[in-house]
Amino acid sequence: MSLGLKLADNEYTVVLVDEGVRVGTPVRPELAGTDKVARHLETIPEFGGEILVHRESAERRGVNPKYRKIDDEELRALIERADAVIEF
Repeated sequence: MSLGLKLADNEYTVVLVDEGVRVGTPVRPELAGTDKVARHLETIPEFGGEILVHRESAERRGVNPKYRKIDDEELRALIERADAVIEF
């Protein structure tokens, strides 16, 4: 997805919210069944995107992803400035 967005000359930011914050934590390949999970996230900044984490989602789940954390106000502002929002 990162490559496709960049090739189309888009600016993009990925925000990990709710259960998605777990994706930003270290992956244990033996539990995930693959060592490629982290590689998908690594491609986002490699192609010019940014990864952010919703602070309250991370705190509720007791995880501390390595990416910059944003609060509700920052998330709301990011969504309001966006031309498009893709949820998955």
